[in-house]
Amino acid sequence: MVTSMSAPSTAEPRPAVLTTPRLVFYFAALMATEAYLWLFKIYDWWAGITRGFLLAGLLVWLLALRLIPEAPDAADSPWRRRRPALAVSLLLAVAVLFQIITAVDTVRLSIRDAKIPLDQGQNSWRAARLLWRGENPYGLGAVVDFHTYHDRTALRRAAGVASTVPAAEINALLAQYDRTLDPALREQLLPSAKGPVSLKSELGRTGYKYGPLLFLLTALAVPLGLPASVVMLNALASAGLFWVMYRLMGGPSDRPTIAALGLSALLLDTNVRTNYIQLTATDVWALWLCALAVLASRADRPAGAAVALALAIGCKVFPSLIFVPLLLRPGGLRPLAIFAAVVVLIYLPWFAWDRIGTLDTLPWPFYMQKGPSSWLYFAWPQATMIVRLMVLGAMAILWLRYLAGRETRLFWTLAMINALLLTAGGALHNNYVPWVSIWIVAAIGECLWGPPAPAPVLVRLRTACLA
Repeated sequence: MVTSMSAPSTAEPRPAVLTTPRLVFYFAALMATEAYLWLFKIYDWWAGITRGFLLAGLLVWLLALRLIPEAPDAADSPWRRRRPALAVSLLLAVAVLFQIITAVDTVRLSIRDAKIPLDQGQNSWRAARLLWRGENPYGLGAVVDFHTYHDRTALRRAAGVASTVPAAEINALLAQYDRTLDPALREQLLPSAKGPVSLKSELGRTGYKYGPLLFLLTALAVPLGLPASVVMLNALASAGLFWVMYRLMGGPSDRPTIAALGLSALLLDTNVRTNYIQLTATDVWALWLCALAVLASRADRPAGAAVALALAIGCKVFPSLIFVPLLLRPGGLRPLAIFAAVVVLIYLPWFAWDRIGTLDTLPWPFYMQKGPSSWLYFAWPQATMIVRLMVLGAMAILWLRYLAGRETRLFWTLAMINALLLTAGGALHNNYVPWVSIWIVAAIGECLWGPPAPAPVLVRLRTACLA
């Protein structure tokens, strides 16, 4: 038998995976996606059918991306760690500067007018102020969410908790209550109901709708008496989301060019900018922490992922809840135990304080009324049930495929699952669109070049006490 030692290879080096045509396609795909997402801003209220077709278009686009074959190993690509070209760096710099200017201008206007732009931020500020007065924002009879107060007027009347204040004076009374938080005014707005049915329904529906971490964080700024602090906090959360997504896409060490272009697309996303920086929608906190959980999971830190995801649930139940299967892949059941323990620590005090009020307020996504921004508003009830069952099944299949290792594209899986979730929702506000858009941007790069190398988690969550 003749043996031979391996000689140095004289074959031509493999071509760079990140070729210029592929890079051009990546840029074009990002820009086309952002232009498409702009349509959600154009077709908004009472455009539920059109928005349903727009969601269907996103699903078709994601299915088309999935048809791109697996990329060859890009470890030897000269593009992999090459610094972004001048044009890419300039684009990113302009996008960052644009966001900074937007945030500074929004804060300036909020300080000048002493107002918070959107009802979600207003609710967090109102809940934080109530907490300083020793009142439970989730409690029975709490008046925190003014939009829900208006929307459920007829339902309250049927439940026997209708206000005796003339309808023409309600807005003025709400404004006065917002300034003073006077319990006597609250009693006029929401008289104490008689009978157990009423007590378990409408008295608990106007309290705070999101997780307690949001108003607990906001409460730190209440002594300053500066409503603009809510705007500042949202800007910081948005910056955190951008940075974590940049790390997930491979920046700055693994794929700086791809990550820079992806981050530029996120920075220019009109739905992110308008809803999270200009209008203080609270989704950004949950998205940031969910993205951090994904980052920790990919860095093989299941305990950190569990804590980050529990904190996301502590901000907003959806979309955070659909990321829980991510904890099943590494570390056995230990991450789930950590996750459950932290969630209980976050929510237990509020259930102990007012169980009925908290139970009536926190599950809001499960009983909120349909709105004309969703196609389901115009659908038959039977169709709604069928679609939701189909969507639930499809989401389960997607997670099972990923957990079983049959699907390797995590960002694509998350984009599909979030898009399916929105198709089954009775409301589709524009602050929900980034639930999908941030993962679509990451999925485009993932489908073209495969997943980037796992990035180290910059924020090391202290979980030793939960180990």
